Amino acid sequence: MTKPFGCFIVYILGWGIFIILPKMKFLSGLSRYAAVIIIMLSSVIVLNSCESVQKDQETGSEDHSLLKSTVHLHETGLPFEYEGRLSRGGLFEITVPENWDGKNILIYAHDHVYPGKIMNVPHDSVDGRSVKEFVNALGWGFAASSYSVPEMAINQAVKDIVELRDSVLYYISAQYIFLAGPSEGGLVTVLTLERYPDLFSGGLAACCPVGSLYRQIQYLGDFHVLFNWFFADELEEASIDPGNPSGVPEQTVLTWKNGDLRNRLAGMLAGNENKIAQILSCVPVPADRNDPAAVGKTIMDLLHLVITKTNEMNSLLEGCAYNNQWPRRWYFGSKKDWQLNRSVQRIKTEDFEQAKNKLGYYETTGTIEDPLITIHTTGDPLVLYWHQTIFRSKIFKNRATGHHSHMAIARYGHCKLEEYEILAGLAALVNKATNHELVIHKGLLNSEEELLFIQKATEQGASPVIIP
Repeated sequence: MTKPFGCFIVYILGWGIFIILPKMKFLSGLSRYAAVIIIMLSSVIVLNSCESVQKDQETGSEDHSLLKSTVHLHETGLPFEYEGRLSRGGLFEITVPENWDGKNILIYAHDHVYPGKIMNVPHDSVDGRSVKEFVNALGWGFAASSYSVPEMAINQAVKDIVELRDSVLYYISAQYIFLAGPSEGGLVTVLTLERYPDLFSGGLAACCPVGSLYRQIQYLGDFHVLFNWFFADELEEASIDPGNPSGVPEQTVLTWKNGDLRNRLAGMLAGNENKIAQILSCVPVPADRNDPAAVGKTIMDLLHLVITKTNEMNSLLEGCAYNNQWPRRWYFGSKKDWQLNRSVQRIKTEDFEQAKNKLGYYETTGTIEDPLITIHTTGDPLVLYWHQTIFRSKIFKNRATGHHSHMAIARYGHCKLEEYEILAGLAALVNKATNHELVIHKGLLNSEEELLFIQKATEQGASPVIIP
C-alpha cells in the first residue's frame, strides 16, 4: 500500500525548508534554527499520521471475514446458527447449541468431494449421526466450510479453514477452537496446524496421508497398473479404458460417477477371486481375506480412488509423480511373477521430476506446536497405516513428540471408526490442550460404549467426566 500523495508533498517541503531556511539572512541564527526544528517536528507528526493511515488501510485489506453484520452472539442468544460465504467463494455454517459450554468450538475439515458437485456445506456422519449433531451434543459449537473448490486443492483448503476461523471469531468469543478432519480433511488439519501455529487450540486427524504423499501415490499407482494387467482381457472385451497413473480418460471418470462403470466393474470382479487375491498380494493391500464381500468392496474403493482422483492429483502437481520404470519396481506375489514384471506397464513421464518436487509443498513436516491427536485403523486399505510410522519419525526429528499422541484402531476399513473412539480422541485432545477433562452428558453413548470410551480415553492419559 502506497502512502497518500499529500504525505510525499510534506516530506519534500520539509527537506527543502531544512536546506534553504538556514541561508536566509533576514532571520537571526537562533531564529533560523528554531524555525527549522519546528517545521521538521511538524513534518514528523504529519508523516506519522500518514503511516497510521497506511497501516489502517493495510489491516483492513487483510481482514479475512466478509461478514458485515454487527449482530454478535451475546446479542442474539442461543441456539445460534449462521450461514455465509468465504471471500474465495466457499460456503460455511456456524451452529452453537442452546447448551453451549461457553468455551469450545470445533471446526470440521471435510474429506474430498467430486469435482463439479454442487458446493454445499458437508454433512458427514459418524455411526449414522451427522458430525454437526455429534459435536453440538457435546455442548460445543460447530463450524464447517465447503472449501472454495471441490477439486483436490489442499493449500486452498488450508487457507479456507483459517478464514473460517476468523469468521467464527467474528461472532463467538470462544476460549478454545479445535480443528478436526478425516482422510484428506485430516491432512488439511495437520498442514493447517503446521503452517499456522497458535491459531488453534489443537487438532484431531483421522486416517489421513500424513506420512508421505509420494509413497501414497506409488501405492495407488501400483494398484492401478496391476489391476490393468490382471484384468486386461476382461477390460478389452468390455471396451473399458481405466487409464493409468499418468491419466484417466474423462469419459471413464464420467461413467464412473453416473454409476454405470461401477456396476460393470463390480460384475467383472465376480468370479475372479483368484486374480483379486494375486493383486492384493502384489501391492499388498490390507483386506479381510475371510470376508469376500469386504474384499470386493476394498477393490471397488481403490478403483474409485484411481479413476476419480488421478487426474486431479496430476493437475495439482502439473505432472505425474508416479514412477515404476526407473528405478525399476519389481512385483512379487502372483503366480507368474516373471511374466508380470516383463509385461506390466512401466510409467515415468517427462514431467515426473517437476511433479515430485511440487509434491513437497503438500507433504507434512512434523513441525507442530499445538496438541495433535491422530487416529488410524491398522487395516486401512486406502491410506495405509505406515503413514503414522513415517509421521511419527518426522515428529521425533523435530522434537515435537510432546505435542502428539496416536490412537491405533485394530480394524479393517478406511476411517471405520466408532463414535466412542472419536470421542476418546477428543478427550485426549482436550486434556493435552487445556489441562482439563472432557465433560459429556450421560446418554450420549450407550452403557457399553461408555465403558469402551472411558477405557480408550484412559489409555491416552485422559479422565473424561460423564454427568447426568
